[in-house]
Amino acid sequence: MKQRKSARLAGNLDLAESEYAAIVGEGYERLGRIYSASANYPAAVTVLEAAQRYRPDAPDLLVALAIAHFGAQQYEKALGLANKAMALAPDSAGAHQMLGKTYFMLGERGQVDN
Repeated sequence: MKQRKSARLAGNLDLAESEYAAIVGEGYERLGRIYSASANYPAAVTVLEAAQRYRPDAPDLLVALAIAHFGAQQYEKALGLANKAMALAPDSAGAHQMLGKTYFMLGERGQVDN
């Protein structure tokens, strides 16, 4: 917090803005994970999508958003996010798991390419 305040006070507004954005994004992600754990998937989707605006290429966030869409029975959206997470982090166990579960729900067994 001291560094963020120092960046702002020093007039380095670009650094201060990026740091504040990181804090806001992390807050949205944490709230989304809480909603998801509480099975409030529509709320989880909303706040995790907000978090994604701050961290669009974070594999762990993409998996969390895929889980929320999966819980909301939005399987096509979950599939797209899981595929994106897999492309960014091919060793991601969470992405592999979401791909498998989502393909199963869509009735597309045997079509996972990894």
